[in-house]
Amino acid sequence: MRIIKKCLKCKKILKEQQTKFCSHKCFSKNKIILNKFKCKQCKKIFKYNGNLKRIFCSLKCLGKNKHENGKHIFKCKMCKKIFIKYYNHNNKFCSKNCTYKYFRKYNKRFIIDPKIRTKINNKQKRNKTGFWGMTFEQHSINGKKAANFSKKNKIGLYGLTYKDRIINVKKSHDVQRKNKTGFWGLTYEDRVKHGKKSAITNKKNKTGYFDKKWQKINGSLAFKKHPNLAYENGMKSTELRRKHSRFKWKDVKFLSIQERECAKLLLSKPIVGENCHISLGTKTIDFKVNNIFIEYHPKHDLWNETIYHYYKRRRKVLDENGYKNNKLIVFQNLKEVKEWVKQNEK
Repeated sequence: MRIIKKCLKCKKILKEQQTKFCSHKCFSKNKIILNKFKCKQCKKIFKYNGNLKRIFCSLKCLGKNKHENGKHIFKCKMCKKIFIKYYNHNNKFCSKNCTYKYFRKYNKRFIIDPKIRTKINNKQKRNKTGFWGMTFEQHSINGKKAANFSKKNKIGLYGLTYKDRIINVKKSHDVQRKNKTGFWGLTYEDRVKHGKKSAITNKKNKTGYFDKKWQKINGSLAFKKHPNLAYENGMKSTELRRKHSRFKWKDVKFLSIQERECAKLLLSKPIVGENCHISLGTKTIDFKVNNIFIEYHPKHDLWNETIYHYYKRRRKVLDENGYKNNKLIVFQNLKEVKEWVKQNEK
C-alpha cells in the first residue's frame, strides 16, 4: 500500500519522489521568518524577513522623515544668504557661481565644474582675455614655471609613466587633427618660424634632438627596427652635408676639418670616385691610396661601438663588392695618419 503524504506548507498531496514539499516555492516560504516592526514615521506595524531592525516601512516614509527632521541651516561665504540643506556636509556656498567668485577674488586654487570651465573658456576666447589674451612670450614663461613646479612635485606629465605619456600625446594629436588646432591649425610659414625658434632654444639648452642621451636611445632603436632605411637615410644625409659643407679643398667638399686635413696628408689631388669618396653600393669609403682603402673614424661620445666593430662593418662592405684582397686601415687621429705616411715614404 502507498502511503499518502501532504506538503508541509500548502498541504497538497505529494508525488512518490517528493518527501516534504511539493515545490521550491513552498520550501523557501517555509524557511522565511517574518518579524514585526513599527514604522517611525507613520507608526504602522509591518512585517519583514530577517533579524535586522527596520525603522521605516517604505522609502516614502524615509524621505518624509528626512525632509521634516533633517534640515540644516547655513550661511553663504560670498553673498551671505541663508540657505537650507537636508544633509550636513559643512556647506559654505549656496551655489557653484558663488564658489567660483570667492576663489577668484582671493586667488585660491580649486577644481571648477567642467560646465563652468567651458563657459569661462568661451568668454575668454571671445573677449581675448586670460590665456587667449597673452602673447607667445608670456605663454612660454608661464609654461616654464608650470613645468618646473610639476617636475619638483612629480605631478602632471612628470607624474606619469613613459607609456601613459605616449598614450596621452597620441590622444591630443588626434583631437588637434580633428579640430585643426595647435600644430595642425598653423600655416606652413608659421610652422617654419616656430620650428626655427624651438631649434635655437634646444641648441642653447642641449635638449630635444640635441640631447646626447636622446640621440643614443632613438638612434639605436631606429637602426634595430629599420636597418635598411637607416642606411639609405644615412647616405642621403651625408650627401646633403657634403653639398652644404664649408670645408673645401681643390673643388672637393669634406664633412669636417679633420677629414680635409687627412686628405691633404694622403693625396696630392683629390678626385671623387677614384681616390676620394668612393661609393660602393649604398656605402662610401673615404680614401684609396695604392689599392689600400682608408677610413678616417675619430672617437665620439655618441658612438658606442669600438674600432674593431667599425672595422668589421667596413670589411664586409669591401668583401661584398669584390675587394677581398684589398687592405683596409682605420685611423682615429691625424697623428696616426702622419706616422703611417712617414713609414711609407721611407
